[in-house]
Amino acid sequence: MLKKLAVLAVIAVTSVSLGCQDSQIQSSAQDRATEQKAEASQASKPLPSKQQASDNESATNSKTLRISITSPGNNDSVPERTNVCCAVKGSGVNVVAVVIRPMETNDYWVQPEAQLDEQNSWSTLAYFGRPGDIDIGKKFEVRAFANPKSDLKEGDVLSGWPKAQAVSPTVQVERG
Repeated sequence: MLKKLAVLAVIAVTSVSLGCQDSQIQSSAQDRATEQKAEASQASKPLPSKQQASDNESATNSKTLRISITSPGNNDSVPERTNVCCAVKGSGVNVVAVVIRPMETNDYWVQPEAQLDEQNSWSTLAYFGRPGDIDIGKKFEVRAFANPKSDLKEGDVLSGWPKAQAVSPTVQVERG
């Protein structure tokens, strides 16, 4: 019996990790397509002066940090506890915070701090509502924040989305 439980635990952990990895591969392909379009657009523009190049480089460096939620996907049905996976493009990220807003409220709940895994993906096991069946069918918004401007702790309830160096697009899910 214990062997069977151990095997099931390994399978569950592997499937969660692969879920982040599969989403990260898809996200990487989308990033490459976006970069190729940007490079093609830049190739047709005249060369800037040295001052303009310097100004553009510093502006680009401050804007190159991007974060996205790779799992769950928009409009997915999620259980009470769900692994939220995030891909970060750029360097210098020390903290990734995930915040969830039940759409019936104006409360924004800080989730456990995301951890960097072996696939270079940030993830956390987030809470989507209360234990039991009470929140089944309810909708939630999820966002991820790279290097938040304020100190966010698990369980904090905010009155709005926090400020951060980079913010993911909103993902909407439904508790299943």
